[in-house]
Formats: sequence, structure tokens, C-alpha cells
Amino acid sequence: MAIVVPFARWRNERNSSFVDALQPVRQAATPLQWWLSLWLEVSLYGMVMLGFFMMAMDALGVWSHVSN
Repeated sequence: MAIVVPFARWRNERNSSFVDALQPVRQAATPLQWWLSLWLEVSLYGMVMLGFFMMAMDALGVWSHVSN
């Protein structure tokens, strides 16, 4: 996440004594690592959203199989 998401604002507001390793990590990342990090973030948040969607559909009874 340090490669894709800029944490500078959050880091400065909450932890002024935090070791500043964000910029060296972002600068050392290759374009392939940046794309892989982006893919990881999108797939992670997509999976979480899909989980919430599936729970909502289950709560609404969309997949309930009622036999007559």
C-alpha cells in the first residue's frame, strides 16, 4: 500500500515522530511493482465490496431456494 496510496497527510496528522520511509519505498519501486500494488489494492477492496454485496443479497433472500 505504501507504493500506491500516499499516506503523508495521515502520517503527519497522527504520528509526527513516524520514521519517514514512504518516499524511499515509492522511489525504489519499479513500474511493475507499482502496477502489482495497484492490482493488489483493487482486488482487495473489490473482494471486500463483493463480500458485503453477497451478505446484502443473502439478507434480502435473493438466493433462497424455496421448494413447493
